[in-house]
This record gives sequence, structure tokens and C-alpha cells, in this order.
Amino acid sequence: RMLGEQGLQIVSRLMGLFVCALAAQIIMTGVRGYFLPAG
Repeated sequence: RMLGEQGLQIVSRLMGLFVCALAAQIIMTGVRGYFLPAG
């Protein structure tokens, strides 16, 4: 694809941000499950 260097940097940064948000979500879900066990 014809993004260029700057386009590639932007996509890379967005992907990093997405992965970071996903990891934070997973961690928060795990912590919540640990402190508030279902049942």
C-alpha cells in the first residue's frame, strides 16, 4: 500500500495505542474478577 514513511508511522502508533488499550482492558477485567468473584 502507498502510505509512505509518515503514514506507516501513524499506523504503527495507532496499533500500539490499540494494543495498549486492549492490554489495559484485559488487566482491569482480571483484577475485577479477582476482587469480585462471580457467585
